[in-house]
Amino acid sequence: MADEERGGVRRWVARIGLVLAVLPLLYALSIGPVAAWAERRNNIGGLSSDQIDSLEAFYRPLFTLAEQCPPFGSSLDWYLRLWH
Repeated sequence: MADEERGGVRRWVARIGLVLAVLPLLYALSIGPVAAWAERRNNIGGLSSDQIDSLEAFYRPLFTLAEQCPPFGSSLDWYLRLWH
């Protein structure tokens, strides 16, 4: 009985660990489609300054990391060009 409970707890810990590992990756990868969407939207009517400010604030950690870590900045530039 105790072994089964520990196995269940271990599975939940593994699942939570997986989610915590995947979420930052999804956040970082989401900048490409969002940038492409924002560019298309600007071409057909534009984004409001509030929308632009919100996007910049949401992705500011990635921009800050890109400034502080040149290899990450180069990778981010490359990734954004894929969506351009």
